[in-house]
Amino acid sequence: MHDRRQRRGEQNELNVHILRCDHLIHLRIDPRRARYNIGLGSKMSIRQNHAQRSEGSGMPAKQDGRKTWQQTKSENTRTLVLDAAVRCFYEQGYANTTTENIAAVAGVSRGAMLHHFPTRFELIRATVEHLSKQWLDIYEAQEVETQRGAVYTRIEEGIDAYWRQLSTPTFIVFQELMIAARTDKELAKVLKPALEAFEVARYETTKRIFPDLALSEAFSRANYLTRFLLDGMAVSCRIDGPKVPAKKMLLWLKRELRRSFQDVLGRVERPTGQD
Repeated sequence: MHDRRQRRGEQNELNVHILRCDHLIHLRIDPRRARYNIGLGSKMSIRQNHAQRSEGSGMPAKQDGRKTWQQTKSENTRTLVLDAAVRCFYEQGYANTTTENIAAVAGVSRGAMLHHFPTRFELIRATVEHLSKQWLDIYEAQEVETQRGAVYTRIEEGIDAYWRQLSTPTFIVFQELMIAARTDKELAKVLKPALEAFEVARYETTKRIFPDLALSEAFSRANYLTRFLLDGMAVSCRIDGPKVPAKKMLLWLKRELRRSFQDVLGRVERPTGQD
C-alpha cells in the first residue's frame, strides 16, 4: 500500500533540473494541477519569466544596464536596413524600391528584415523617422561648426552651409517622399506628422544655434523666408539646372537677412560657450 502511494506520487510530480546559461533551473511539474514552479534564486511564474525576457528587444539586458551582444546586433541590423532604404530611395526612387531591394542592399535576409519590420508600413514609418533624425543631425552639426568662435552670427556663412546641405541625399530623398506622398496615402499618413515634428525640432534647433538672431522681431519671418526660398530653389536646380539664378538669389537673401536682423546683429553677442 505504501509502495503504491509512493509510485503515484512519483507519477504526479516530476522534478527536472536544467542547466541554462549560468543558472541551475529547478522545474517542478505537477500534471494534476498544471502548476510550474521555477527556481532561479527566487520563485517566479512562467509568465513573469517570459515577460522579463521579452522586454525591450526580446533579450534580457545585463544587470548593470549595458546592452547585450544580441541587443547590439539587433540594433545594428535595424540601422543597416534603414540606411539601405534611404540609399534605395535615393538611387532608385521611392516608387521603384521594393523590400527585396532594401534587404539586398542591407546585406540581410528578407526574413531578418521582416523580423524588425513585419509590414511595409512599419518600414516606411521607421525610415522616415530615421531620415528626419539624419537631416536634423546634419543641419545642427554643420551650422554649429560654421558659427564656432563667432562673436556675432555669421549670416553669409550660415546660408552657404545650409545651401550645401540641400544637395545631400538626405534632403533629396525627403523631397522624393514629399512628391510621392501626393498619391500614396500610406506614405502620406506617415510623412505628414513626421514633417510637422521635424519642422518644430528644426525651428527649436535654429533658435539654439543662433541665440542672438532669435531675439530679433524678424526671426520667425526670416526663418520661413530662408527655408521656403532655398528649399524650393534646390528642387528647381535639379530640374532646370543652370537656368536657375542661384547665385543671384543667394546674394539677395544674405542682404535681406542682414537687413532684417539689424536690430541684433553687431549689438547682441552670442553667449560665451555657445560652441
